[in-house]
Amino acid sequence: MPIRVKHNVLVQISRDTDEKKKTFYPDTNSVQIDTFEKQANGDLSIAAGDTDQLSFGDVVDVRGIYLELSGDALVRINSGTENIPLTLAPSGTKAQLFLEANLSAVEIENQGAEAITGVYCVWGDPTP
Repeated sequence: MPIRVKHNVLVQISRDTDEKKKTFYPDTNSVQIDTFEKQANGDLSIAAGDTDQLSFGDVVDVRGIYLELSGDALVRINSGTENIPLTLAPSGTKAQLFLEANLSAVEIENQGAEAITGVYCVWGDPTP
């Protein structure tokens, strides 16, 4: 039985806080996919200076991830060496990563002086 993956990533940008001078403002960006079989999710706690490898549970063919962290970190995808810096916005409370791609590994490195916490979810194993 397939699971449903539904997301709405809606980036909207304007040159003023009243949002009257819009520069990028699509009406919607909702996606619904009913052709994946499995998902895995969990909580994270990564000590200062430590690195953590995400568990994909029993999802073999991972096709997407949502990651939310309480602080700045470096993320590496598919055992690569290229760092993707996740950085809190100046007034932000969480750093986020959303990616739809073929994933074989996700590693998170906390380079801060304090532990960071977070949550993640991966999905995949397309219905045959």
